Amino acid sequence: MKNLSDLLVLLNAINLLDNKSDIKPQERFKEIYNKWCLGRCKKEEDFDDELPRNKDGLIEIIEKKSIVLKNDLSSEGLTILFNDIKDIVNADDIVSDDERLVIEKIKKIWGSKMFDLDEVVGTVLQDRSSLDAKTLFALGFIFYGAMKIDNDIDKSELIQIRRNLEIWDSDKARIILEAINLSEFSNSEQDALRNAIIYIKDKETKEVRKIMYDQIIAILKSDSKITPEERWLHKLLRKIWNDI
Repeated sequence: MKNLSDLLVLLNAINLLDNKSDIKPQERFKEIYNKWCLGRCKKEEDFDDELPRNKDGLIEIIEKKSIVLKNDLSSEGLTILFNDIKDIVNADDIVSDDERLVIEKIKKIWGSKMFDLDEVVGTVLQDRSSLDAKTLFALGFIFYGAMKIDNDIDKSELIQIRRNLEIWDSDKARIILEAINLSEFSNSEQDALRNAIIYIKDKETKEVRKIMYDQIIAILKSDSKITPEERWLHKLLRKIWNDI
């Protein structure tokens, strides 16, 4: 993502807007914050000096960052981020007038680009309720590989993989992720990733793979830089899934 800091400033500004100090909303905010930065960016408190303390100033920052992010994030990314923002606001079961105002502002700015992700997944799956277990495992393996290919993987990254899998099957996601996490990546890792990509190409429609592709690319771009190993995986995806 080109402007990861804009996204993180937006989340911090929303969190500060109503001074949510209870444990539950703060835990939810940190979980969402860590999901987006994947443990590779500065902590939320580091933004304190960059943000105003008055509500009008915070609302202005939120509006400006929302406009920037509309151009930077995909439709899927905006949809997921909007749902995360609503989770932060609703974490204490109380929505203030200021929070309601910024939700409406963000919805107005992003509305034309967002979509119902569950509805889209349901449409492309057609008469199926979810992916079959082997395809879901192959997809999880690619997600895992995309994160691990150039570095060690941490807890927040595993949470993000699980969230990506839950879009396809919320019941199997946790079990499959645990199985993937226990598997050993070795020198044959590239061959395993290639086999997983080929397997999904043979099993799934172009429409299904287009959503998967967007998810994988979002993982590769999550730390605002592309390594040679990540570039290799991107090229491999484009070569094998050459119809999307």
